[in-house]
Amino acid sequence: VTQPLTVTVFGLSAVSETSFIVTAPPPPPPVITSFSPSSGVIGTIVTIDGSNFSTDLSANTVKFGTVQAAVIAATSIQLSAIVPAGASTAPISVTVDELTAVSGTSFTVTVPPFITSFTPASGTVGTTVTINGSGFNEQAVDNTVNFGAVEAIVTSATANQLNVTVPAGA
Repeated sequence: VTQPLTVTVFGLSAVSETSFIVTAPPPPPPVITSFSPSSGVIGTIVTIDGSNFSTDLSANTVKFGTVQAAVIAATSIQLSAIVPAGASTAPISVTVDELTAVSGTSFTVTVPPFITSFTPASGTVGTTVTINGSGFNEQAVDNTVNFGAVEAIVTSATANQLNVTVPAGA
């Protein structure tokens, strides 16, 4: 509403020559209360709960760390976003109307193991096979290696190399 100002003193009034403009209050900032899952690989759909989100998909900017994600669903209290390529373990942020909320905890980007090579290429039951790659757990018992459908015993492990024994039935 735009209106002139009036001041009255002892029954005498003065009215301003210009009007005062009443503007709408700024929108409330977004709030992130939780997100799930708390970890996942690139491409995982993450549901972000909170408030003051836009129902217009394109009006919400979601980032995993510094990398912008695609928002695929939006209500005023919940967003769904896809973990983008290049994301790393970091808090999630939501920006609406130039106001930003940041999660209190980080989303953990998990990286699947990757096999680059293994030697030897063939052998009998009991042969030790060395698997090279990345994303392995350094605790041997936390890695599972199968030869077809048969699980092998992991005898040693580093982040980049596993040693396994070819199991019976492989």
